[in-house]
Amino acid sequence: FKNYLIITPNQIPTGNATYRIISAKKKTAAFVGLQKKNVKAFVIPASVKDKRTGKAVVYRVTVIDKKAFAGCGKLKKLQIKSKKLTSIGKNAFTGIQKNAVISCPSACRKAYRKLITAKTGFKKKTMKILF
Repeated sequence: FKNYLIITPNQIPTGNATYRIISAKKKTAAFVGLQKKNVKAFVIPASVKDKRTGKAVVYRVTVIDKKAFAGCGKLKKLQIKSKKLTSIGKNAFTGIQKNAVISCPSACRKAYRKLITAKTGFKKKTMKILF
């Protein structure tokens, strides 16, 4: 069971990823992690749909949880499509390839440079951020 995420009622499983509902009122969600850790590339969308209740509810992705990509040793390309990220958890990028490329929206250049730091597991000498 150590390679699988346990889904709780406030979590949204979609494809290979799991998201956690932060606020149902504000319609915000956090990226929790990948269910299959052997992917080479991944895209964090701007929003995610929850279809479990019968009605499709759209939540904006505003947070990347701590250790979100832990154990994803083959991950080399990460694209963040959300323009509304407010925080990235500690060690979120720890465990991905040391020469990984993280693509972000160009409109968020200043804000995302402040969010993506050594605390998040970003290695400035070998990893790249593209805008």
